[in-house]
Amino acid sequence: AAAEETVYRLIVTPQVWFANIPQDFNQNPVSGATNTVRPERTLYPQWGGNIALQAGTWTFAVGSLATEYALIRDFTGGGLPGNTQDRIEMSRWDTDFAVTYTFLDVVQDVMDFTIGLGAKYIRVTGSYQITNPPAGVTYITGRIRETFTDNIYGPTIPMSFNFHLTKSLFLPISATGIIAQDEYSSTFGTNRTRTAYGGTGDVALRYIFSNGVAVTGGYRGQALQGGPYGQFAAHGPFFSMSVPFNF
Repeated sequence: AAAEETVYRLIVTPQVWFANIPQDFNQNPVSGATNTVRPERTLYPQWGGNIALQAGTWTFAVGSLATEYALIRDFTGGGLPGNTQDRIEMSRWDTDFAVTYTFLDVVQDVMDFTIGLGAKYIRVTGSYQITNPPAGVTYITGRIRETFTDNIYGPTIPMSFNFHLTKSLFLPISATGIIAQDEYSSTFGTNRTRTAYGGTGDVALRYIFSNGVAVTGGYRGQALQGGPYGQFAAHGPFFSMSVPFNF
């Protein structure tokens, strides 16, 4: 029998993730005070997408997401007035690369399984500034504004289970883990290099039209131990549309 011909296609997927960021930035820069951190808004959109080259059951993909978000940090204790707070502004850019292999019909007509290796780079830049500072209230440095940069990069292991609900409707469940180098610097003087680790998980529904175009909607969670935050957590709905080009 003749060998089955390998199909090559380019897939372009724009995407948006509306992330709620309940936990971030546990540094305390005001002497004698404790603080609580809250997001300034409920959801922050992360815009981006990915481009993938498929060669049969192999996929080579690169993607990126970018967002800007802000947090409010309320300070208490240390003899501070009750309204002492600062605003943390951050710009974050995530870039991912992955090579994966899909095992088709691990369970016949029910599930495919995909696993691979990849790399991730996260760059975060930002600042924090005491808002409407009461007289004499500053950071430990004596200033009311500080800036920082954080670079996180390392290998990833992406994997997914793709369940066949019908011939056109699928339930993909995916997870990607990372162990990374975390390089942080700031005008505050807390420069450091450490190990960061965490992961991202998605649960979604995907509908594929007869022309190969796919629309996906789901829910994503992400957690990272490390970065400028110390601990980072985010979750929220995401939506994407994939357009294939066969050649």
